[in-house]
Amino acid sequence: MDPTVRPPLGTSSFGAGLGGPAEPARPVPSRAALAAFGALFAAVVVAGVTWAKWYPYAGKLGKLWDTRTWAGSSILGTGGVPAKSGPSWHSAWSFAVSYGEDIWVALVAAIVIAAAMEALIPRRRVARLFTRRSTFGGTLIGGLVALPGMMCTCCSAPLTVTLKRNGAPTASALGFWLGNPVLNPAVLAFLALVAPWQWVVTRAVVGAGLVLLAPLLVARLAGGSTRGDSGSSGPRAAVSELFEVRGAPWRFAKAVGRLGITLVPEYFAVVLLIGADAVLAAAAALAVVAARLGRRASQLQQLAQQLHQELVPLARQARLAADQAATEMTRVGDVLGSAEAVSATVDSASRLAYRAFSNPVVKVVAYGSGVRGALRRLFGRPRPEATPR
Repeated sequence: MDPTVRPPLGTSSFGAGLGGPAEPARPVPSRAALAAFGALFAAVVVAGVTWAKWYPYAGKLGKLWDTRTWAGSSILGTGGVPAKSGPSWHSAWSFAVSYGEDIWVALVAAIVIAAAMEALIPRRRVARLFTRRSTFGGTLIGGLVALPGMMCTCCSAPLTVTLKRNGAPTASALGFWLGNPVLNPAVLAFLALVAPWQWVVTRAVVGAGLVLLAPLLVARLAGGSTRGDSGSSGPRAAVSELFEVRGAPWRFAKAVGRLGITLVPEYFAVVLLIGADAVLAAAAALAVVAARLGRRASQLQQLAQQLHQELVPLARQARLAADQAATEMTRVGDVLGSAEAVSATVDSASRLAYRAFSNPVVKVVAYGSGVRGALRRLFGRPRPEATPR
């Protein structure tokens, strides 16, 4: 047996001796293996964030400390394309290339960290960390965990998707996604060096309110729960899923491939649209929203049809049952009426029999008593006297 795993209690072959089939031993990672995986994941996180964020931000912070002047420019004006130029493939491609050169390091680090989480951390532990008694508590945990990352919304998306996939509630995942760019400590430090203090306070207060309140609203509208959402990504599925130590490399490779295939093309398409023209980007966003709303509407229509197909026969059966019950009640009423009539007839017959036989019986008894007294006197037998008491 692999020394890194141990069979859980109650999964031995002892059950076969009692007549039942022996349950197969499910390999459960030992504490040493989980601790080693946790340390490896922490090392991956620290290395990735240092490479992508901490080291570059430290250099920028040192320059700002010396100059107290922000030398950056708007990202919408990169690529050598004027801001007021019309939509074209040249502007779209130039903006996409320039934007990719700025964020590719952070995006690669985020994908590697997300894949390492998928491979090295059991889902039940992720769900346990982000699941709290209240939705507000889960949102707060998500925002606090996001502070060291300091990533933009694009680069934090792989981590957010992985958190949701591994059992984190909707509010916690949204708090993490919004907390990365909105509560970025490096941005607050930059503002403190080049802008008035009111800007820093405003961004911190508004950002904290956005991170803590927006996920609550979205989770309530989406019907989410702090205990996790239904489906394969909820905590129940996370707990029931088997975590094998030997499968860590395969899980890492599969997560990298899934995130690279699904997220990178979406990023590229969105960046192309933004670089082409903001109007086209807005139209594309509306088209995506309309497509999703149409899909939801079709799903609701199918659900309504299924409900109609299931409820109509049930209503018919209920109506038939009600008609049968009414018929049976009518029959029971008829039976009760017949029983009352029979009872009245029996009562009348009893009274008639009493009247018919009561007088002759009394007369016969009186006649017998007189005959018995006459016989006693005739044969001289004295009547027995009552003994005094």
